[in-house]
Amino acid sequence: MLNIKILKSSRKFLGLLFAVSAPLLASSQFAHAQSDSETQSVMDRDELVRRVGQGKPSVGVMLGMANAEGAFESGLNYGIEASFQFSVPYSAILELSGYSADRSTSEPGLTRTKLLGKVMYNFAGTTPVIRYSYAGVGLGPIYDNVGDEKKWNVGLAPQIGFDIPLGDPASNFSLGANLAILLVSGGAPSSTSAAGVAKYWF
Repeated sequence: MLNIKILKSSRKFLGLLFAVSAPLLASSQFAHAQSDSETQSVMDRDELVRRVGQGKPSVGVMLGMANAEGAFESGLNYGIEASFQFSVPYSAILELSGYSADRSTSEPGLTRTKLLGKVMYNFAGTTPVIRYSYAGVGLGPIYDNVGDEKKWNVGLAPQIGFDIPLGDPASNFSLGANLAILLVSGGAPSSTSAAGVAKYWF
């Protein structure tokens, strides 16, 4: 009789032990899987730092087209920029650029100069093009010259782009593109721009 009671008690204990340990085991496996995922994420970030366009200072030139709202025609968009990565995966960029645009009417055209400080989020991963892409925003003074009327305003420029290394991923040269919308204060015309960007990475 005592042996039967011990056996029953043992079974209850084993059942309770299993009931408690099963979720703990599942939780442990989940935590391990989550840890693997976090490790992979860290590896992706490390790879991002090593990759051209990430973790290195750069200088670049840009050339494309810009189009201001209103009766302005499209004009040549040109500029230079310098960047550095202050914290993975964020980069700081200083852009000096401008363009001139005639009007489709007899009114004077527009000459615009931009000095933008920009912060970009650099994507990682293994997806082609996306892993070399970025998105961010620029902010800074805008100098407009319309005929004899000159005016300073403030510009806000959401933008996206990519920088793809030439040849080997560790190449010091990259080619890319940048698309931006420039919103300007003071009632000045907003504009959109698309430019090709060539960069040298130190």
